Amino acid sequence: MRRMLIALMSLLFLVPFTSAQSQESPSTDDVQKYLQVMRAERQLQTMIQIMTKSARQGARQTFLQKMPDATPEQIADVESLAEGLFADVPINDIMLDLIPVYQKHISKADLQALTQFFSSPTGQRFLNEQPKMMQEMGEVSSVRMQQRLGGVMEKFDTKLTEMVEKWKAQGLDKTSSETSKKK
Repeated sequence: MRRMLIALMSLLFLVPFTSAQSQESPSTDDVQKYLQVMRAERQLQTMIQIMTKSARQGARQTFLQKMPDATPEQIADVESLAEGLFADVPINDIMLDLIPVYQKHISKADLQALTQFFSSPTGQRFLNEQPKMMQEMGEVSSVRMQQRLGGVMEKFDTKLTEMVEKWKAQGLDKTSSETSKKK
């Protein structure tokens, strides 16, 4: 999950993948200044919110396929479980992990030029529109993202199946309740 987020962050920030080996690498301060100008932490939080929303919607759909007569409380429990999938994403650690990546792939001069551009009125307008663009991209790609979340969704599905089996065993699904009432 961490690697996926880092890859998305790199694409998000339009990192030019040119080798900086023959040129001076940017300092930690240079990279941190760039990430600050780019509002990287806020963008990462927005991305996590989009992923959480998508996971919640996917979880609800999957659950209702397994248990079509679920109660509102059960649906809320499943949605809560899905919301927890990204609750512990270590944003500060990810931000620190980005520094050596930028230092490896971008020269000091290129990073300074990017920082200067994104500090300009045009760059700031782009950054102001970027959250809306991310929202739209998230909506468009949510199906694809669900397919790629494989392992995470498998763990979720296992827990979801356990919850469904528990509720069915306890007679807490509507079908069991209605059958009990008829007897």
